[in-house]
Amino acid sequence: MTVQVLGIPVSGMDCAECTLHVQPASAGLPGVQHVDVFLASEKALVRCDLQQMDWMLVPAVLRIARRTMGVAKVNIAFTIGYNAIGLTLAAFGILPPFLAAAVQSLPNVGILANSSRLIRQK
Repeated sequence: MTVQVLGIPVSGMDCAECTLHVQPASAGLPGVQHVDVFLASEKALVRCDLQQMDWMLVPAVLRIARRTMGVAKVNIAFTIGYNAIGLTLAAFGILPPFLAAAVQSLPNVGILANSSRLIRQK
């Protein structure tokens, strides 16, 4: 068993939530024991058994985690925008409060549709 700590460059992540997706996904790879992602240095430290490691899966895991965070950011932006418009229209009396409450569940459909794109990712 040859356990080593490897430094892997990681770019494109700018929030702690990104690391919450990368760490468990990477730790699920064969041979990987632990993963720490450091945003400031854009580096991931991977403690792994080099004999069991499947190196072809590492880029795929990082790509999937990056895509997942992209979809999550779009979902958050959509929800904020939708609520900002709906609340503004309701506050100025353009949209009746009961109608605003009724259409509040519509963003959930959009978020589910957007998130369903992740099911087909490879």
